[in-house]
Amino acid sequence: VGDTLKLQTPNGPAQIEVGAIYFDYSRERGYIILDRTTFLNYYRETNINSFVIYLEDNIRLDPIRKEVLKSLKDHRLIIRSNTELKHQVLEVFDQTFAITYSLEIIAMLVAVLGLFNTLISLILERKREIGILRFIGAFTGQIKRMVLIEAGILGLVGSAMGFVAGVVVSYILIFVINKQSFGWTIQVHFPILFILVMVILFWGISLLSGLYPARLAAKLNPKEAVRVE
Repeated sequence: VGDTLKLQTPNGPAQIEVGAIYFDYSRERGYIILDRTTFLNYYRETNINSFVIYLEDNIRLDPIRKEVLKSLKDHRLIIRSNTELKHQVLEVFDQTFAITYSLEIIAMLVAVLGLFNTLISLILERKREIGILRFIGAFTGQIKRMVLIEAGILGLVGSAMGFVAGVVVSYILIFVINKQSFGWTIQVHFPILFILVMVILFWGISLLSGLYPARLAAKLNPKEAVRVE
């Protein structure tokens, strides 16, 4: 910002001072936005294909939209608010990444099944330990809570490892693969609320996946469990 940019125009070279820099994802090479008066000094193009209307906070959009369409009824105009444009863009992204969302669900199901199998294996391997705990006075409720706590801890550890792996892969995609493949990249944004919701959700799913193993551990016969080895 503040530097001078030299542009080659139909009316000769132009010295333009950089007033601001913004991120653009609609064109491979980006845009240069000029004041219209400055633009007309160097370019002969007078046609307008888009324009922006800024409204004050207390002014409603619909009456202004109708008035503009009425005044320019001879032209084919499409007027969208920022909210409408954002909604349309998000719809396109949702359609584009529908397969990705399906893969996320499949990955979560695989993780839950893996956690379920891990808990079952741990219980089968620790039959004698569980039997000894029952002999020294542990109640079935305590055995259940022990297994559920293990399930919750495994869920939290898995969430933390998944978060770290996701961050690493995201940085590789954004700052390495995107730049090498397309010559441009996007900005990193961490949706903190979404991350917290997903961690809590997976923690809850981990507890649910531990219910059956917990019941299985609580129903073990102490005598048979100790007799295993």
